[in-house]
Amino acid sequence: MQGRPWRNRDIANNRLREFKRHLKWARIKANGSLSLHTLRKSCVQNWADHLPPNVTKELAGHASIATTMEYYARVDEDHRTKAAAVIESLVSGPAEVEAEMTDARMTPEAELGQVSGRS
Repeated sequence: MQGRPWRNRDIANNRLREFKRHLKWARIKANGSLSLHTLRKSCVQNWADHLPPNVTKELAGHASIATTMEYYARVDEDHRTKAAAVIESLVSGPAEVEAEMTDARMTPEAELGQVSGRS
């Protein structure tokens, strides 16, 4: 690199080269093109799928939540299925409590005596 000034892309190229080396060692073949931006985008998308938008915004380092919402707020079939399950549980009420309690703090004193051999 002598003869020219250092550039930001130099470190990005080094990181990508290191990542590709790790992929090769792990015998993982990338499908399609791979860039650090692709890795970042997939990471932020995973956060957006599981975390609130304001948390995703902070982790991604976006200045505005509008950026996060524009690029990462998407609704797919998995989101619809999860939403339907939540709505169903709210509409149907709480699940029935199991008849047999196993936690000693929740078991009546009389039953504890029978279990331990005391009468």
